Amino acid sequence: MNQTKIFKLSAGLLLLAILALQVVQLIDPPGKRLGYIDNVKVYENFQLKKELASQLQQFTSRQDRELDSLNLQINQLAQQLDREQPKDKDLARAELTALLNEAESKSRAFAEDRARITNEFDEQVWTQVNQFVRDFGEAEEYDYIYGLTGDGSLMHAPESEDLTNEVIVYINERYHGS
Repeated sequence: MNQTKIFKLSAGLLLLAILALQVVQLIDPPGKRLGYIDNVKVYENFQLKKELASQLQQFTSRQDRELDSLNLQINQLAQQLDREQPKDKDLARAELTALLNEAESKSRAFAEDRARITNEFDEQVWTQVNQFVRDFGEAEEYDYIYGLTGDGSLMHAPESEDLTNEVIVYINERYHGS
């Protein structure tokens, strides 16, 4: 009876070991080259992203100056309204209301423009990053390059498999045509 228990235990352990080996091979297939990148770090250090962020900043600065100018006119008109004679107040109020409506409308339109342009720029940057990472993977013969996003999709990996800095150099060189 002892031999039967030992045999069953041995068979169970052997089966468990085979199953564990198969799981490991699925996760980390032998002969496969794996690596990962920190997506946020790659994105933030990509030259195209920096250039587009600068363009967006220039665009929003122009809009901010336009709104500031409009707000200055509103403040001046409001002060003038306080000093006006009763007969001129109706005209000044109508003008002030028109300026306030224009400022509100422009502010809303500018916010929509900023959101749209930001989304377009993000899409453009990620499309280029994804293509360059694929190119890097092919050039360096990687089978898999995982993206670390901070959302739990990659919880742990050895730092020796971190390709982030190599990929940043590669994509910026590719972007500049090197």
